[in-house]
Amino acid sequence: MFFTTIQNRLRRLNSGAYNELATTLGYRSNKAKIAFDKLVNAKDLASFLRVGHYDLLYNSTKLLIGLARAFKLDENALKIEINKAQKHNDEIEKFQKCYIFIDTHFVRKNEPIFALAMCECERRIWLGKYANKLVYKSNDEILAFIKKLINHHYFINKGTSKFCGKIYAYQVNLPTFSCALTPNGESLKTPISESFAYLRI
Repeated sequence: MFFTTIQNRLRRLNSGAYNELATTLGYRSNKAKIAFDKLVNAKDLASFLRVGHYDLLYNSTKLLIGLARAFKLDENALKIEINKAQKHNDEIEKFQKCYIFIDTHFVRKNEPIFALAMCECERRIWLGKYANKLVYKSNDEILAFIKKLINHHYFINKGTSKFCGKIYAYQVNLPTFSCALTPNGESLKTPISESFAYLRI
């Protein structure tokens, strides 16, 4: 609520009030415009904090507090709103490195390591882009979503990984649990062994 209020206040400023606000906050260059535009164009508070802002004067949180003070808004209420948004981002972050490994029983023959490393993305489904659909869900709800995801992946790829061959199963790796599933979503008793190909520079 307070974040939206700050956005709307910034949008309604005329050039004189805009420059006065920038001066009040200590800006002496076009950095105020960069900071204000980033805030105004943010989808919501959580995304603004997640993308982040930093200049020589303010980070994201300090900029918001400074604007709240300039607009005479309730700073404590804004801090509560910021804390809630940050907790949401913390939940989102838990899923950023989670993935589903695609098991194809691939065995390297004479493929160059460079080619294998470049194709690693074909062997994993990264779950970060689905984080908003996974946060605040029970393990059963998450598993139901994962089963639909791998079933769709198997269908659109016609059961085959472009580089590694036929898909046999999926190994799910999440913050609260891991499991191995068939393409139909049936549980496997034994976890799937994973392999990695990477280049060290």
